Amino acid sequence: MRLFIAVDCPQELKSSLSQFLKNSFQTIPQKGMKWVRAEHLHLTLRFLGEVEESRVQLLEETLTDSLGGVQSFSSKFTTFGFFPSSNRARVFWIGLDDSKEKLAHLAKKIEDGLIANNFGKRDKEFSAHLTLARFSFPPSSMVLQQIEKIKSPCFADLRISQVLLMQSVLQPEGPHYVVLKKFLLVHANKELSV
Repeated sequence: MRLFIAVDCPQELKSSLSQFLKNSFQTIPQKGMKWVRAEHLHLTLRFLGEVEESRVQLLEETLTDSLGGVQSFSSKFTTFGFFPSSNRARVFWIGLDDSKEKLAHLAKKIEDGLIANNFGKRDKEFSAHLTLARFSFPPSSMVLQQIEKIKSPCFADLRISQVLLMQSVLQPEGPHYVVLKKFLLVHANKELSV
């Protein structure tokens, strides 16, 4: 099973972000650029890749233990950016403010639990972002300059109140995401039950 751990975005945030991008990119050439479908917008806390079905229960127990006592919080969207860099862009993203390191702390708690239970180590440093589009080849400098002029609008904060264990089912038309389990974070000093 191809799995990842994520925070989902509320539907209204997905819609407003998609509409903003549609309006902002009307005059920008998009050759080689594939947008992430609005329903797939999420914050990946950890990509696991292939996990044997026999290990999913241990994974769920690991996440339950790792997330125990973690309080819900909000994060603001910041700027747009590119991975690995603007001159070799393969991914276009919007970042989340992690100045208080709450997202990094959440990702580290998950990572520590995964390592302790032999689910491997993260292959890249955690970066709080939502992937918006992927490039099949790096865009021209003219296109990059146009994209870099777009200012990130004031979207509603992303409320991190639950973490999802997701399965990515690869299909010819693109991946299909299935929620395997939801893990609610502590809210208002009380733990919510699933």
